[in-house]
Amino acid sequence: MSSEQQPSPTPDIAVAFLVESSLSVAQAWRPKISEYYQHLLNRLAEANPRPKICIAFVTYGFADTAPSPILCKRFFTDVKVIFKELEDPSRLGLGMTTDGGSRGMAALEGFVATIELFDILYGSLPAPTEEVKVKPPLSHIVHIANSSPDTSVRPMWNDSMVLDNVSWNSLPAELKKRNIQLNSINLRPNLTRYSDLYTSVVTGGSVPWFPVRSPHTLYLAPFPSPATKVSPTKRTNDTERQAESKRPRLQPSTESPKPSPKTAPSQTQTAVAGPSTSQPIRASPAINQAASAGAHAATFRNQEVMTRVKLAADYLKELETRMAAAKSEGQTQLYESLLQEYSIKKPQHEKITQVLNQQFLAARQAIMVQSNLSQNQGAALSQRDLVPPPFGLNGGAGSLSGGNLPPSHLVVTSDTSDAPQSQHSRSLSETTLLSGIIPSTTSASAAGNLSLHAQKSADQQRLRPSSMGNAQSSKGNSPLNVSARTDPPRPPLSGPSQSAMSEQSGAAKKNVVVWKGSLVWTGQGTGGVSKEVRANVIAYSSNPSACHADTWPQNLVLTPGGPQVPNQELQDWMRRHQPGICTFRVSPDTPDFKNHEHSYLSFVQILKAKNIYATTGWATSGSGVTAKRALIIAVGPGLAGVFFPLTGLPDLPKAAAPPSLPFNPPLSLMAQMQNFGNLNQQQRDAVLAQMQQLKQAHAAVRQQQQQQRLSQGQQDMQSAPLFPTNTPKHANMNAVMNMMNTSANQNPNPFMATQPSFGSTTRLTANLPGAVPGNVSYEMLQSFVQRNSDLGSNMNPQG
Repeated sequence: MSSEQQPSPTPDIAVAFLVESSLSVAQAWRPKISEYYQHLLNRLAEANPRPKICIAFVTYGFADTAPSPILCKRFFTDVKVIFKELEDPSRLGLGMTTDGGSRGMAALEGFVATIELFDILYGSLPAPTEEVKVKPPLSHIVHIANSSPDTSVRPMWNDSMVLDNVSWNSLPAELKKRNIQLNSINLRPNLTRYSDLYTSVVTGGSVPWFPVRSPHTLYLAPFPSPATKVSPTKRTNDTERQAESKRPRLQPSTESPKPSPKTAPSQTQTAVAGPSTSQPIRASPAINQAASAGAHAATFRNQEVMTRVKLAADYLKELETRMAAAKSEGQTQLYESLLQEYSIKKPQHEKITQVLNQQFLAARQAIMVQSNLSQNQGAALSQRDLVPPPFGLNGGAGSLSGGNLPPSHLVVTSDTSDAPQSQHSRSLSETTLLSGIIPSTTSASAAGNLSLHAQKSADQQRLRPSSMGNAQSSKGNSPLNVSARTDPPRPPLSGPSQSAMSEQSGAAKKNVVVWKGSLVWTGQGTGGVSKEVRANVIAYSSNPSACHADTWPQNLVLTPGGPQVPNQELQDWMRRHQPGICTFRVSPDTPDFKNHEHSYLSFVQILKAKNIYATTGWATSGSGVTAKRALIIAVGPGLAGVFFPLTGLPDLPKAAAPPSLPFNPPLSLMAQMQNFGNLNQQQRDAVLAQMQQLKQAHAAVRQQQQQQRLSQGQQDMQSAPLFPTNTPKHANMNAVMNMMNTSANQNPNPFMATQPSFGSTTRLTANLPGAVPGNVSYEMLQSFVQRNSDLGSNMNPQG
């Protein structure tokens, strides 16, 4: 159980999330639930300028969950901290149990634990005095459930003795006494206990002002009305303008003329008129404040737009993951519905991203035109050309790569209080995104704000250390020498996938033991008799939460799979699906260590020699369906596991087949084929005989290629060194990929290494009789001859 109870400074708004720990809630968290609570928190923040929002989190499971049904009890903390942890919901206990079913969940324990956190918060507030009045925070509970509560009558795990006798009947009075508002998000219907509790606590609740997905039901407490924009008052300006109009106008003609040059009156008039023209500027501070407020509002709108685009990208990735899971589990109806949603939102997202990129480029071009630089203008503009757009045009219209901009520069703002609102959610529906991204009334302000962003990026490019300039000058005299840049590619924008990658790329010292058990497979003993072979191993990982090792069985039964996928495609597949990564090593405390080590290394050699992978699967306690859930591959000196314990193994990328040898018939044969119907029987027999000869020669060349591949593979196997027994203990994704690349360099993929180049194909086909280049496949040629051969056999020979 996670528990942190460190009182924070007095918040304006205190929201406690009370969440059921079932897997169904965890799966719906990012794509659905996060949309709901983002709208709720935004509405609360709108009612209070620059509010301080603190979030608490309580997760409850079954009543008999060890060591306690309260899996997480996190005290109120800053909103940015808690939602940073929600990038991996398992940290807060989500997805740690199955659904309640007929047993029900310990919801009453969760409510009591949440009330205890509010009591601690209220007790930490400073005592009110005559001079300082302490206003209690606006308190809300957001309860999220998918299962009914159990039959518990009293709490058994509460810390406060005051709450020993709380029941479902007295719970509404406890909430009202503390002035705590209740919100319920029910993921399925017929959760009558929670709806009755809401009716007993809340009077005059709000109706959801955002889309609610079926079959979800939302019961909301009273929320403030949406904030309306108040135009700046003109009373002060009008007063000052009236006073200004009553001042006597200074006329240079009131003075008597003096002998002076003809140009003197114009000079006097300019000098006197100067103060009168500058007077309105001095008398209109309200206008400046309004302009400043408008600029700040435009900055916030631009920040919100860019945040929504990033959230939409995360949601599209989540859809891809769910589509792969539904397809692998055979859920055709779910897969089709997700595919339909994806096909609608993906083009919209690409279009929106392209529009934003165009606005950014237009703003950057305006800066370059309007800037008045001195003699270094050309060099400064060339540096600005190297500033990439915020959404990575080089990656395509839908790419959201940050380019070479630091992550902190992706949002232009100087007000840190607005940051929590942009980090409330990790996903957003495309409907909400489209309604706020390209409003006609804010396009100018957004473009101006993008200009600030481009100007800031350009200034930072100009202020690079002088060593960078020296490095570029050493490559060439031209300031636009792009090849001189050696900046590594930046990671993608923040999201769940980046969080998982950053967590998995930690140091080796963070690797922990996540599982101890046996790898079991079927081998051949003496006399060719099949027998069961096992190796007692330990699994290490630097990201235990992604592995969900608590769902693994004690014995992982390995079955052979298909041919090994090329390393690059496999690595792209792993980055796309973000699995749990583990490495295995033989358990050192195994009694018969040598035999287990020998079996382990033998299995590694089998996978390498046959260039295949292995799979393993098991049935989860929730579904009871046995499915493939892990991919076992030979990496370097040992085995690595790619685990999908919750969703099942997605479809693997197909291994690229070796290219087939093109069939190039001679031109003379092609001419005879085109005139095949007009040939006599003797000529047709000659064409067919020549076709047969070409077929035999083509088959001989293909057989020669296969023999070359086989011999190459045997040489690779013979040259493979004996691997040491000390398997590395690091299990993060980057390390596994590096080991895969190293292994590929030492023992290349036979399918990739033996593909004939263009030159080798030319040399092989040169041995064919009358071979000339052509684009007709052998299958097309054979089909044509067969059809016309049947036609010709029924005709009388000519001549």
